[in-house]
Amino acid sequence: MLRAMFSGQTGLKNFQTQLDVIGNNISNVNTVGYKTSRVTFQNTLSQTIAESRSASGQFGGTNPIQVGLGSKIASIDKMMTQGSLQNTGNKTDMAIKGDGFFVLSDGLSKYFSRAGNFTLDSDGHFVNPSSGMKLQGWNSKITDSGKRYIDSNEPIQDITISPNLVMEARETTFLNLSDNLNSDVGIKETTLTIKSSSGDVVPVKFSFERIMSDQYKDRIVYRWHAEPVDPDKNYELLGGSNYGEVELDEVGNVLRWSNYPGHIVRANASSDFNSSFPAGSRIDLGKNGIDWPLRAYGDVSVSDNNGNPITLSSQDNTVDNRPDVLIYRDATNPNQVTIQVADSAGTTYTGTITTDGTFYDLNRLFAQGVTLDDGNGNKITLKNLILDSGISESVALLPVGQDNALSIELYQSGSDEKSEWGLDGIYMTDTKGELIPKYQDEDNRLQLTDGTNQRSVKFLGGISLKDSQNNEVFYDPRDISFSVDDTGNVSITLKVKESGTLKTVTFSDADDDDTSADTVEEFNTKMESGWKSADGKYTISGLSVIEANATDTFVSTASNNSGESSEAGTVRYVAAKKVIQTPVSGELRLIDTENSQNYKVAEYENPNVVISTKVYDSLGNDYDINIKYSKISDNTWYWKAETVEGQPLYKITEDGTTTSDPAEGVVAFDGKGQYLTSRWNLDSVGYVDYDTSDSDNGAIGFWFDPAKTGASPNERVAPASVAAAGPVKVNLNMYDLTQFAAPNSVNIEDQDGNAKGVLQNFTINDLGEVMGLFSNGKSDLIAQVAVAKFTNPGGLVDMGNSMFAQSENSGLAKIGSFGEEGAGTLVSGALEMSNVDLSEEFTKMITAQRGFQAAARVITTSDQILTELVNLKR
Repeated sequence: MLRAMFSGQTGLKNFQTQLDVIGNNISNVNTVGYKTSRVTFQNTLSQTIAESRSASGQFGGTNPIQVGLGSKIASIDKMMTQGSLQNTGNKTDMAIKGDGFFVLSDGLSKYFSRAGNFTLDSDGHFVNPSSGMKLQGWNSKITDSGKRYIDSNEPIQDITISPNLVMEARETTFLNLSDNLNSDVGIKETTLTIKSSSGDVVPVKFSFERIMSDQYKDRIVYRWHAEPVDPDKNYELLGGSNYGEVELDEVGNVLRWSNYPGHIVRANASSDFNSSFPAGSRIDLGKNGIDWPLRAYGDVSVSDNNGNPITLSSQDNTVDNRPDVLIYRDATNPNQVTIQVADSAGTTYTGTITTDGTFYDLNRLFAQGVTLDDGNGNKITLKNLILDSGISESVALLPVGQDNALSIELYQSGSDEKSEWGLDGIYMTDTKGELIPKYQDEDNRLQLTDGTNQRSVKFLGGISLKDSQNNEVFYDPRDISFSVDDTGNVSITLKVKESGTLKTVTFSDADDDDTSADTVEEFNTKMESGWKSADGKYTISGLSVIEANATDTFVSTASNNSGESSEAGTVRYVAAKKVIQTPVSGELRLIDTENSQNYKVAEYENPNVVISTKVYDSLGNDYDINIKYSKISDNTWYWKAETVEGQPLYKITEDGTTTSDPAEGVVAFDGKGQYLTSRWNLDSVGYVDYDTSDSDNGAIGFWFDPAKTGASPNERVAPASVAAAGPVKVNLNMYDLTQFAAPNSVNIEDQDGNAKGVLQNFTINDLGEVMGLFSNGKSDLIAQVAVAKFTNPGGLVDMGNSMFAQSENSGLAKIGSFGEEGAGTLVSGALEMSNVDLSEEFTKMITAQRGFQAAARVITTSDQILTELVNLKR
């Protein structure tokens, strides 16, 4: 019986201990950072009555017979599970989410706690309000350049937030740019589908290329090109109406639309030029762009060393003696191109340039200016000639050798303006079109005379061709020839396809009298009644001469020296009509002239992005500057640094040299939208200079001198007041820029300059970094809270006041930063509540109570049995 009583006694003592622990847990249910405890039991010694026995022979084994002698406390454990977080809004309250402990110190020893209810004392220390112990971490250090940083390798110390903390003025030395430049900006390629008079469906594609020459860098100007998507032999876009420029404002309204006049590009008359081109192609013999493998255009200029214009003469021996430029390439080096011109005195100038094998590079060199020499040291410069290939980007299209030289006929702009082309839209060759001179020149016109004075013929309407069955017949609208013999008889020649073969059809002598000159009245009458061809198969009508006297006669074309040598004695026309009206203002709307409801508005998004920021000199004076990005083409952007008034800032080169050149360059991206380089540059004519081996690369930054009048972007600062500041030099880091088809989000991510500031407030982030907010609007790192981790946090010794101390079994404290090596993160403005679960504690209380009652019942029962045993001798 004594064993039972003593076992019951151990139960009473153990359950009493468990109730003590439960009571302590419940009393700390609202204690900040408190960790609940639990009690576990184990049995004590057992008295063995019989040993166990193994199986033997016919008998099986038996288990030991033991009587337990009660229970004892196995452990009282701290449960280091996460408590719930409660927001307080108090900036000095902190909670740890995850593993770790705050580190506190009394100046001698370190203690650890999960309770983050700190306050600031008069010295700016974070302290535990009950014990006064100070929160540990690292205070920031300051580099020679004034930048604050945390050295977490240093021993931890009392964190101090001084209310008089000052951020010294610091000069800006770098700007970090990041985020996205939208790849999908500018004018989008646009296609408008129209119909020719013969019913052909003609999709006309407009493509746009940004022009970035010096005069256009700050404007939105594109070179446009119109071309049929699926060209057919029955129609062509008229040369002089398929290239030009368009200028837009920031929102996409048209400020200017213009057409390039175009130039004749043809072979030297002394050789067969076609042999130099791929089979089936033909050089452009006029401005109508027929079957062109190559086109020349641009505002060509030729000048001497003093900038005086040079008058050129013809070199190609054609009958029109028009000034020209001869171009050919070397037989052994296909990328070496020779240019030759002759001045009015007959002096020949030549120059040789080496390209990278593309027309792009050749045009870039032409835009910069090609120097030509007469062999005696006299030099002239040819600029702004543009060659465009419709079938290849290779300059190998150019003929080999001087005998085969390409002849580019030059036209004066004054003559272009007086012409009848009227290029205010897109023209297409069409049998229902008006007659337009094939060559853009006043000499290429039919002439009338009244016996004293001459005037150019003006036509109304177009040529309608029908066969003997009165069926409409297609003729080639690109090849119409007029000739007038010495008597004054007019002949018209058309090209008509018969049985698959192109045949020449001629209409002669309007008055049916080859002995007298044809008059305007006779010409118009013949056209009105139907003019029979010489073979009687065809009839033309629909054309009339206007703004002339009925008795005026036609002037002989026998001496006409215009066009190719094969065209001597004739005047060439094309039949063309305006098919697309181009805009002169408003949105970029392209309208079908035959159906105003058929139109396309080219999609546009501003290709310019401006980022504004402030930079600072060493005295803390601020200066407003802009970084402007402008998209050039796929994956390339032009950038420049300037004042908010548009005044350029100055360039810093890669070796740190400051120059007086504008701070600008080209930033490029790869096909995946990632940063590629910012070392490229734009040359003066707007071409990207990819050569980074020379000294003329893009700027790596900008500089200005605030002490010089006119050199400071801040008019508020008098030069005399900042003389001690010295020049401000700022490097630009663009490595974090991207280019995706997403909205522009580029911004200044970071810079190291600031004005003087005094600490006004602070915040604490999830890494425990204390960020000071200063009166200059800047924020800076002023301290960092340390966190301690233990291998066995349950082994810590509870010291009271919600603090723990290190023990032999807890392991050494591993002190570091929040968020590193498994440590939790810090939540500012919140406290971690106790992790005591009342429902669990009440349940444990009930079981402990019942256990206590049962143990007591064991003792009373044993007592009664002993009483009965004593009563046996009565």
